[in-house]
Amino acid sequence: MTEAVTNPTKSSPDATAELHKEIQCLRENNERLKELVVQLTAIVIKETFAAHAPKRDQMRPEYVLAAAETCFSLARLPNVGQKLATALETFGDELSTRAVKLDADRERSLHK
Repeated sequence: MTEAVTNPTKSSPDATAELHKEIQCLRENNERLKELVVQLTAIVIKETFAAHAPKRDQMRPEYVLAAAETCFSLARLPNVGQKLATALETFGDELSTRAVKLDADRERSLHK
């Protein structure tokens, strides 16, 4: 940490400039951490579905649709990179399609 941060009574223009630089650095780090949280959440969602791959026929469409909505919500967060937002939307679309298929399969099995 700079002296301006550790000694707030120092009030020179240089100290103020240092403090502003420190604050900007902290803001940038905070934004990066937000992006990482979104990326980790996307990974958890994908890995959860990968782990359930053998049981996909038993998954409820409502659960899959809720996961898709989570992807879409994460993609719309401010400061989410374009690449990650596109990946989340694509995965959300895949989940939505899977939910529709699961629902159609369930309906067919009920009408047999």
